[in-house]
Amino acid sequence: MARISRSQSPGLLRTALVLLPCALLLAACSSTPVSDERFRGLPDGMEGEQQMDAPLVQWKNKPQSITVTTWGSSSCPPDATDLELGAENNLTIYFESETEGACTADLAPTTHVFTLPDDAQHSPLTVRINSDGVTSPDRHVLD
Repeated sequence: MARISRSQSPGLLRTALVLLPCALLLAACSSTPVSDERFRGLPDGMEGEQQMDAPLVQWKNKPQSITVTTWGSSSCPPDATDLELGAENNLTIYFESETEGACTADLAPTTHVFTLPDDAQHSPLTVRINSDGVTSPDRHVLD
């Protein structure tokens, strides 16, 4: 067992007092993921050529969950940051792209799985995607 002398304890106390606020700040800044799962590639059952100019939105387990596939750099895929349910079963999903570090210049699919809020578990469901602060005019209507 290591012993701490009285001459060492003020230094340890100061270190603890400096590190504790930093740890609390990091914990407060970390956010819980909005999607239940995120993986590279397409959802099960989707194969072959896919349209890469817009996200692919489909039911996973109707009406509890959906998948959203976005296209971008495989090394810096976008993160889902928020879900917002509006009037008449309009759901907006917000994504933010990675902005730090180098990203590859490839175009690859990343799929997000979302469990829908109870209020959104009705058909038809209209989904809009907001990417980096811009809401696409395209709507994805799931019947």
